[in-house]
Amino acid sequence: MRRLMGCKPDIGIYHMVMYGFCKDNLLPQASKLFSEMISDGVLPTVTTLYNLLIWEHGKLGQWDELWRLLREMIDAGISPNTSLYNILIGRLSKEGRMKEMERVSDMMIDSCHVPDTVTYSSLIDGYCKNGLIDKAR
Repeated sequence: MRRLMGCKPDIGIYHMVMYGFCKDNLLPQASKLFSEMISDGVLPTVTTLYNLLIWEHGKLGQWDELWRLLREMIDAGISPNTSLYNILIGRLSKEGRMKEMERVSDMMIDSCHVPDTVTYSSLIDGYCKNGLIDKAR
């Protein structure tokens, strides 16, 4: 997505187009556009593009790419927010990846983000569905 009539797309335009790609299950196109955006000098934020792409990769079970994006984001100096931690914890909970879920929960607390009802619901759901009732309490 390059200049159109001399205008350079901003973060909002990129987000809207990438969201459309993701909604239509076109994650490869969204990822390609994400790379294009960065090479064009438009910097992503956690609340726009990283949350979207990490959510989609988690939904599709593409864990290596999800963790790569998270590392890339942190290496770029962009800290995860509560929303992103909840996305990760929720997805890991649904997949029964309990050790990773606990690791992300610990990361969240260590980075001074306060777990909210979404966080606790995902943790409890994961523990219960995986037969870890004592941990859910």
